[in-house]
Amino acid sequence: PAIAGALLDIGGDICCAGDAPGGLNWLVGLPDPLIPCDNAPLVGGVALRDRAIATSGCGPRDRLIGGERYSATLDSHTGWPVPHRRSATAIAASALEADALATALLSLTPAAGAKLVESLPGASARLTDPDASEWLSGASRSAHATPEWIPVQARSAGPPQPDEPKWHDRWVAFVTFTAPPRQMKRDPAFRSPYVAIWISDADNRPVRTLVLIGSIKEWQQDNYIWWGQNRAIAQKLVDSRSMSTRGTGEYKVLWDGIDESGKSVAPGRYILHIETSRERGKHTHRSLELDFSKAKRFTAELPKNDESGGLVVSFERF
Repeated sequence: PAIAGALLDIGGDICCAGDAPGGLNWLVGLPDPLIPCDNAPLVGGVALRDRAIATSGCGPRDRLIGGERYSATLDSHTGWPVPHRRSATAIAASALEADALATALLSLTPAAGAKLVESLPGASARLTDPDASEWLSGASRSAHATPEWIPVQARSAGPPQPDEPKWHDRWVAFVTFTAPPRQMKRDPAFRSPYVAIWISDADNRPVRTLVLIGSIKEWQQDNYIWWGQNRAIAQKLVDSRSMSTRGTGEYKVLWDGIDESGKSVAPGRYILHIETSRERGKHTHRSLELDFSKAKRFTAELPKNDESGGLVVSFERF
């Protein structure tokens, strides 16, 4: 059959062409751009067709120096990293244009950035800083000029319950996953794995999916342990996320004590799972028990191996 549409995502720069499954526009989620993790909570999304989207700003490639985060993007005016607490998402006719526009907006003043976007027919951009966010539209007022903005309901822990233990305030588990090496010389048929990383409670009931690499249903089903526990949420996933370009083979995610429904969980023991499967390769499932009972910093690790990569977990106040 003829191909009706396609979405290409290269490290957060995304090009959408034709129809998404079901004849719909492609839904691209926009994570909170000021949280530098791959699974930052979504603040909304855009429905795109025959457009490209790119985001520059805070992200997994930030450098941590002396306890301070610095952007990987340099300001062309000064040669120093751009002001870190800013982010720009741009939409244009091609991925090249969107990426260039998003990067340029980081080193421009808000007024100069707005003037630049307004001069580009069909372009639009979303600028974010800690105080506010703003959509800017290009000269063209066509249907493509201002994307359809799809809000995401804010997370809520619900009303407080008497004597109900709550997650430690501002304590977060940071998880870094490093993909297995390709080892092409030893194994020419090696294929990067489909990966699922999730949190379950001590009774192995799923709490939150942190990473899902491979969004097509058939790929998800290959990780049959995750699929058996989480198939109900699979259809709620966005087609992709526009975010600052991530590093090759490394994913940095967080868990803030929030479950899949947006509610806070109680401190205690939880299990971190990593499941991988790959074409012409093996299926693996490993787990790591973690104790979040106390607001106390710790680190834990699953060593890297050739099939499923490795995990490092750090629990700390954020």
